[in-house]
Amino acid sequence: MNELAWEFDAKIRSWFLPFVWTQVFGFLRFIGIENPFVWAFVARLLSAGLGIWASLRIFHYFSKTYFKSELQSKLALVLTWSMFFLPFFRARVSGENWGG
Repeated sequence: MNELAWEFDAKIRSWFLPFVWTQVFGFLRFIGIENPFVWAFVARLLSAGLGIWASLRIFHYFSKTYFKSELQSKLALVLTWSMFFLPFFRARVSGENWGG
C-alpha cells in the first residue's frame, strides 16, 4: 500500500518550497537551533518578509502607471497597508501564498 499522498503519483506536487525549507532548517540545525517553534517562527518571518517585499515592489511598479500625483500614490499606499489581514496572509507559509 502506498503511503504517499495521491499528488505524488499524479506528479503535481511542487518541489521548490520543500527544498527551500529543507535548506533553511538545515542551516538552523547547523547553527544549533533545534526548537521546532523557532523554525516555525523563522519560516513565518521569512514568508512575511518576502510577501511584504513583493507587495512593495508591485505597488511601486504600478503606482507610476496608475496614479497621476505623488499624493494619490501615498494615499493608496496608506489605504493598502491599513488592511489589517494582509500581514496574516503574508505570514502563512504555503505555496499558494508564495505564488501570488
